[in-house]
Amino acid sequence: MKKFDGFRPLVYARLMDKKTPKNVLERKRKYYKNNKQRRLRYQKDRYWKNREEILAARKQRKLDDPEFAAKERAYHKEYYAKRKASLKNAQADPR
Repeated sequence: MKKFDGFRPLVYARLMDKKTPKNVLERKRKYYKNNKQRRLRYQKDRYWKNREEILAARKQRKLDDPEFAAKERAYHKEYYAKRKASLKNAQADPR
C-alpha cells in the first residue's frame, strides 16, 4: 500500500485555513438553521415518548415543595422580562 506523505499535510493545512473563528461560527449557524426542523421533531418525539415520566416528576416536585409553583412563576416572569428587553435592544440597535 502506497503512503501519501505529502498529501496529508497539504489537506490539513487547507482545513486549518478554513477553521477560523468566523468560519466556525458561520458553519455552526448554518448547521443549526438547516437542521432546525429535525431538532424540533426530535424534541417533540422525545417529550411524547417520556411524557408520563415528565408529568409524574413535575407532580412529585409540586407535592414535595408547596412553593414550587410560585417559584416557577417568578422564574418564568423574570426570564421573559429579560428576553423581552434583550429583543427590544436588538431591534433598536441592528448591527
